[in-house]
Amino acid sequence: MSAAEALGPIYNHMKKELLSRNYIHADETTLKVINDNGKDSKSKKYMWLYMSETESAPVILYDYQSTRSSSCPKNFLGHFKGFLQTDGYNGYNSVSSVIRVYCLAHIRRYFIT
Repeated sequence: MSAAEALGPIYNHMKKELLSRNYIHADETTLKVINDNGKDSKSKKYMWLYMSETESAPVILYDYQSTRSSSCPKNFLGHFKGFLQTDGYNGYNSVSSVIRVYCLAHIRRYFIT
């Protein structure tokens, strides 16, 4: 926790840089969390990933959340304007100021049997 606090200004600078780009990839996945007593948490936790284009100085940030709510990308991305590449998860629809780009591999899964 103290390391995260100490690195906060760097994270905030990287987030500002990420949001200044015009293309962000986003995805989320479940995460196994161990409680203070060393036992597995019973509830699902999520790690959200946000990544800029990779051609020049990519910015990659992780955002730990206790939910998969659409409020997570909406709060993280704020007023980002540009292209947002995601899978088909509807939670990203809450980010209204973007042009949505869907991952072809995810879409192909629905149309190819």
